[in-house]
Amino acid sequence: MVFVFGFLLFLFQLQPEHRVSQHLNTGTGLSNNIVHTVFQDTKGFIWIGTDSGLNRFDGYDIITFFNQPDDSTSLSSNTIRSIIEDKNGTMWIGSYNGLNRYDPVSNSFEQFITLPDKPNSRLDLQEMIYDEKTHRIWFNTLQTGGWFDLDERTFHFLSTEMESFSITEHPQGILMLSKESNIYLIHPETTHLTPVGMLKKDHLTPIYYGKESEILWVSGYEELRKDVFPNPKTIPASLISEYAFSFLEIDEHRIWMGTEQGLFEVDHAQGTVKQIELTEEPSFLTTSISSLFKDSGGGVWVGTLGGLFYLNSTQSHFRHIDVKPESADVIMAMKEEYDQSIVLNLFSTGLVQYQRESGLMEEHPASSGLSGGGLQIWDIETVPDSDFEYWFATNDGLILFNTELNQVEQRVYMEKEYYSNVVFSIQASDEHSMYVSSLNNIHELDKTSGKQIRMLNTEDFVKQSNIQDLLLLDHHLYVATEGSGLAKVDLVTEEVSEIGADLGLNNPLKNNAIWDIYLSHDRTLWIGTARGLFHYDPESDQLSPIRFDANINDRIVYSILEHEDQLWMGTGSGLVQINPINQTSAVFGASEGVVNFEFNRRSALNTQDGLFFFGGVEGITAFDPSFVTQTRTDPPLHILKMEVFTTDSSFVPPSFSEQQVVLPWYENTIEFSYAALNYSNPELMHYRYRLKGMDDNWVENSENRKARYAQLPPGEYEFDVQASGSFNFSNAKESRVLFTVHPPLWQTPLFKAGTAALILLFLWGLYRYRVSHLLKLERIRLSIARDLHDEVGSGLSGIALSGDILSHKLEQEKYGNTLQLQKISENARALASSLDGIVWMIDPNKELLGDFISKCRSLSNEMLPHHELSFSSGIPENRLDITLSSDKKRHLFLFFKESLNNIRKHADATSVNIDFELAEKGMGIRIVDNGVGFDTGIPSSGNGIASIKQRAQELKADLSIESELQQGTHIELTVKLP
Repeated sequence: MVFVFGFLLFLFQLQPEHRVSQHLNTGTGLSNNIVHTVFQDTKGFIWIGTDSGLNRFDGYDIITFFNQPDDSTSLSSNTIRSIIEDKNGTMWIGSYNGLNRYDPVSNSFEQFITLPDKPNSRLDLQEMIYDEKTHRIWFNTLQTGGWFDLDERTFHFLSTEMESFSITEHPQGILMLSKESNIYLIHPETTHLTPVGMLKKDHLTPIYYGKESEILWVSGYEELRKDVFPNPKTIPASLISEYAFSFLEIDEHRIWMGTEQGLFEVDHAQGTVKQIELTEEPSFLTTSISSLFKDSGGGVWVGTLGGLFYLNSTQSHFRHIDVKPESADVIMAMKEEYDQSIVLNLFSTGLVQYQRESGLMEEHPASSGLSGGGLQIWDIETVPDSDFEYWFATNDGLILFNTELNQVEQRVYMEKEYYSNVVFSIQASDEHSMYVSSLNNIHELDKTSGKQIRMLNTEDFVKQSNIQDLLLLDHHLYVATEGSGLAKVDLVTEEVSEIGADLGLNNPLKNNAIWDIYLSHDRTLWIGTARGLFHYDPESDQLSPIRFDANINDRIVYSILEHEDQLWMGTGSGLVQINPINQTSAVFGASEGVVNFEFNRRSALNTQDGLFFFGGVEGITAFDPSFVTQTRTDPPLHILKMEVFTTDSSFVPPSFSEQQVVLPWYENTIEFSYAALNYSNPELMHYRYRLKGMDDNWVENSENRKARYAQLPPGEYEFDVQASGSFNFSNAKESRVLFTVHPPLWQTPLFKAGTAALILLFLWGLYRYRVSHLLKLERIRLSIARDLHDEVGSGLSGIALSGDILSHKLEQEKYGNTLQLQKISENARALASSLDGIVWMIDPNKELLGDFISKCRSLSNEMLPHHELSFSSGIPENRLDITLSSDKKRHLFLFFKESLNNIRKHADATSVNIDFELAEKGMGIRIVDNGVGFDTGIPSSGNGIASIKQRAQELKADLSIESELQQGTHIELTVKLP
């Protein structure tokens, strides 16, 4: 079979090129289908000015802004002509009726519509250019041109007589085209106009200056100043008649032109023009191009009368090569020749030689010798030093071809058991040998003659599987099979060993088809299988699966190439790029311009000039990996909204844009919305979020891109969200909002401190009141003691003294018996003594332990004047200043007095010993007399002993009473001291 493809490059380019694109219109949320302008702000949002409303797009949703006649903070007009941003990041919107400044905090606008010299006029701003040096916005209207001073907030005009048609930016200033076809150079600092050229008047189109190419594009010119326009270019005549509305420089060689009849690409270096179709079903509205804009990621936005189209930037990176028109191009095996042409195998069809420079597809010379029916080629190797410069692995053995002699030789390697002569893989070796796999074994061949040197027996390892690929590393040959795993053959000893054998039944390569083995720059192996990608390090003998993204894992990996630590893989469902270092990944498919949805084994090629070619079931995908890698990055991430919900409404905090939000305690139900501004593949973005203080771990949510928290307790919070093009977030974009939920008044530190202070003040007041009350009682006690001592005590003493005097006189005058008068005197003295004890007990000045012992001493002398009395105190001086409570003082005193009273009345004792001493548990009081004693086993008829025991119980003291008849009495009390 002989076939020749003779497609010339320029003829191909003249055909319309269809670009897969995203289409925004009123059905997807756009406010109007007529798009006048598109702009991307520094945050990454896309702003779309339409004939009815302003729109902001984040890749998912559209927010619209309109003019509200009764609201001065809305847009001044719904017809939006142009959008720019100044050096401070402030957005300025030019409209049908003046200029508007956008306030992102309040989502409102400040209008500038009144002209100083024309109070009733309307300012229809068509185009705007911002000049950073002068901080001015230059504009043109349908009548004239001028500038708006951003510092003074005033409009100025160049000339009311000169009608401006178009303006464009130039390195020397601003170019303005008048409706009279004159071109002027405006110097922004001086506002001076200098004539620099004149255009032809028959086809007046907007002028455009390309910054990268430094070329002025015009419809045709009469004269131009060479010092200003060294490289002018005219719009192709075919496009002038269709009227070019808008221009966009793609790179230094290509410019896009939007016309009434569609979008065209002009390559001024090649001198070619091609039309770019935005949709498969174009209409008058979608082919009428009104605006063009290129975003920071290289994506192109095309405004039409039928909506807005987005062309993915990576579409221009990938080139699809259609080998055979109007038929399936199943590529199986590719090989680059030394003239940089590529030998392609169209599976079961034949060989094609692709001349890259000219784009020609020609029948390969070997096709005539490989024209046997049903012949399938699996691998291609070029061997220039051999007698046969082309070696082909086929289903009918190894076929060698000599181009000069048109000679074909066949090498058949029949297997002992399976009677198959299939050859799947050819591996180049040193300068002498080549290695070829048959179904189950490996054959070393002489590189010059193609004759067999030896056979390496791997049949026991391969068993009922077959060999798919070979890779030579030093003196080892790695053998990939379709189901028996990966083996390593020592070319010296011919020993065969299994990779991952130590894993036993858990060896992931067992019962797994291995389609490709790739040797990396670090001398490790990447293994592409039917169940994903694996890595093997020969030095450490470590085999590990590679896990990246759920969209990547477990894909069938047919072929692998490497570029600057990036792996590119042709899989069973798209082209995949992975970074093993940071574990990020990306999938390229139809939306990026990759036509192939399924790739093939042995169909990946890295050419001498660094381009990658991947063959699949729909031809070839070609691209420069360095360019794709540099332009594909994770997009900026923003928290779009922080919405606070109350019982009956919701609102966005005014301070949200400042990322420092403070909320009261009752506004504590919050919802966050977030988005990464990925306009090409938003569905591939993965998100996770975390609210520090509430979430222990990250929460993954890529569905609705929202996070809601209800009834947050008071505190300081940090809401973090991350976005990544894969499930690996190690280098993900991150955005955060700090906010505080204030506690209610009663939970604030100030309130708590104030409450604590009030409580302390109350307690202090209560204490002061108590102290004051106690002092008052003490004063009353002291006053009563003084009054009793001074008034009653002195009165009783007077009675006793008067009785004594009267009794003495009666005795002298011999008036008879004075016993009754003596009795009165004794009772008065006894009552005075009791009163003295009472006064002592209530006296607040007599509450020390030393005062108590001193009182006991005087009371002993007073009550036992006729006894031989021994009184001693062993209490240390430093303990005598212990303060006794009034209650303890009273009970101790009455205990002591009652004890002495019993001795005086009942003991008939002659001697009494009283000792005060320091005991282990406090103070001990011991009273011993030599009286008649009593039997402690017989209950006493009096109250003395009972009263003593009652006092001891009140004192919670230890009491011991020992007594025998005619042996005296021993009383001992031990009481705790403070």
